[in-house]
Amino acid sequence: MRKISYLLIILMFTAAGSAFAQKMQELRVGSVISGYLADEQEVLYYVTAIQNGLLTIYTEGSTDTYLDVYDEDDNYLGSDDDSGDDYNAVININSMAGRTFLIVLSGYDAGPYRIGASMREFPELAIGLSHKDEIEADQYFYFCVKPVRSGMLIVETSGYTDTVLAIYDGNFDFLDEDDDGAGFPNDRLMIQVTSGKTYYIEVSAYDSGPFGVIARIE
Repeated sequence: MRKISYLLIILMFTAAGSAFAQKMQELRVGSVISGYLADEQEVLYYVTAIQNGLLTIYTEGSTDTYLDVYDEDDNYLGSDDDSGDDYNAVININSMAGRTFLIVLSGYDAGPYRIGASMREFPELAIGLSHKDEIEADQYFYFCVKPVRSGMLIVETSGYTDTVLAIYDGNFDFLDEDDDGAGFPNDRLMIQVTSGKTYYIEVSAYDSGPFGVIARIE
């Protein structure tokens, strides 16, 4: 983690209307910005989530780039080096609408680059319908659940992949998690829910393979 508080500096300089603030660029969801990265340069962007879902920040081009990301409270969320094509970086952020993130772009060499942002909604996990997919170790899948009635929401995974389940409320605040509650390697979450509210389900895994997840209300 970098020692400098980027967000604090940006807010101070923005309030002062300084020339530094003019170099701070907004990266809008759905847009791509082109630039040139000098040796040992850091370029700062901020991006605001336009909906609840997965926010993706990525670079394109032949320059070897690196991305760091901070939230609006200056919490360091992570970094990426070469997850994109060639030597490009990609960062995925699970976000609620309206949240703003600071992106620090740097590189191992000088050259032109493009940086973009995209966003997609979490898919809905319909009550009573199983979703089947492939998951990689340490990968995260997110689903939204919208109960049609109040009651006990039961979410279970199936298959031979070792998964972990977690559930969040509509503000993405953590509610509960389970590991192997349905018998290794599957999980079961049981939580009281309210009709008309949205909940988010997180599926992660210790290893790679197929999995299934289903939700029901009793």
